[in-house]
Amino acid sequence: MHNESFLITNNGKRCPVIGHSAFSSSGSGRAVSDAVDHAVREKGWIGVDFSEAREEIKLTFRAMDMAEEAVTAACALLLIPKLKSVVLKYDFHGWTFEKHLDGSSASLRVMKIAQSAEQLRRRSEFFAAAKDPEILFREKGEEARRLSNLLRTWRESAGVFSAKTIPLLREFGLLSRTLLIEPSDGKGSGKFTFIGDDFTVYGKSWPQEGIGQPVEHQFDSGYGIWVAKALAVIRESGMPQYEHVDARIRRPNGEYRRSRYKCLRTLWRDNNNHPILMTNSLISQNVDIPLMPVQSSVV
Repeated sequence: MHNESFLITNNGKRCPVIGHSAFSSSGSGRAVSDAVDHAVREKGWIGVDFSEAREEIKLTFRAMDMAEEAVTAACALLLIPKLKSVVLKYDFHGWTFEKHLDGSSASLRVMKIAQSAEQLRRRSEFFAAAKDPEILFREKGEEARRLSNLLRTWRESAGVFSAKTIPLLREFGLLSRTLLIEPSDGKGSGKFTFIGDDFTVYGKSWPQEGIGQPVEHQFDSGYGIWVAKALAVIRESGMPQYEHVDARIRRPNGEYRRSRYKCLRTLWRDNNNHPILMTNSLISQNVDIPLMPVQSSVV
C-alpha cells in the first residue's frame, strides 16, 4: 500500500512532508496533517494526500492564496490514470468539502475556483461597509457581544483610558485583537503603541516590531494609508466607528491574504487628557459585504 503526503509550493514544485500520510491512522499521520495545514494556511501552498489503495487524492487549499503555477501543477496531478476519487477541501471565505468521482471533473473544478478567486482579487483591495455602532447591542453572536461590551465600557467611562481598561480588554477576549495608536500632532495618523498578539498577517514578530512605527508604514503601505484615513475620521469626530471590512493585504513574502473582519474604532483619553486611538477587529466570515459566488458542480 502506497500512501504519500506532499505540498505543492507557489512555484508549482513538490515539497515532501516527512512522516506517514494523513490517511494513516498512526500518530505521525496527525503530525503530517498539521504540517500540511500550517503550510496551506500560512504560505498559501496546496496540500496533497494520495492513497494508492483507495485510488484517491485529497487536495487542501485556500482559494484566495493559490499561485497560478501551483494551480497548474495540481490540475495536472489530478489527471493521472485510474484515479477513482478526488476530495477537495478548500477555503473560499469558509471551508468547503467536495468529492468528485474522477480526476478530470475535479481538475476543471479547481480551475473554476481559481478563476473565481482571481476575479475577486481584481476587485478593490480594501472595502468597508459602515455600520451604526448601536447595531452591536442588537446583533447576535460572539463577535457582537465582545465588541458591544467594549463600546458600553467606553461610554460608561466617558472614554477615559485607565488602569482598568487593559484588564477589561482581556476579560472581553479583545486584548489580542487590539491596536493602540498615539495620534500625531502633525501629518499622519500616529504611531502604534500596542499591537495584539493575534495580528500576525505580517509575521509572528510584527506585534513587537511594529511598536513605534507610523500606521502608514506597514508592509502593505496601501493598507496602512487606508487604515490611517479611517483613524483620521475618528480623531476629527471623536465618535466611535463600526465597520465590516474586506481587505486584501500584501504580506512581506509578496503574497496576499484577504481578511474579512468586524472592526470597532474608538477615541480614548488618558488621565493627562492625551488622546489614544483604539482599534478592535475580530476576524469573521459573517460580514455584510457580498462575495462573488462560486458555483458548485459537486459530483
